[in-house]
Amino acid sequence: MTNFSSKLTVSLPILFQSFSTLSLIAIALSSICASKSLKQLTVSQEASTRALLMHLHKGHGHKHKVQVMVP
Repeated sequence: MTNFSSKLTVSLPILFQSFSTLSLIAIALSSICASKSLKQLTVSQEASTRALLMHLHKGHGHKHKVQVMVP
């Protein structure tokens, strides 16, 4: 029984360190994915904003009436 106990005592720190390392890798990968998604969202939002502004600008028509004031 002591043999199993000593093996467990030796193995647990290694096992916990492995879980810790895997957790950090998972966090890093999720951060990379999140930053890529955020970048795509930003680009998409910029394109939508540009399209809306162009649509509004076209609808404006550039038919300004200039009023000339005669003294």
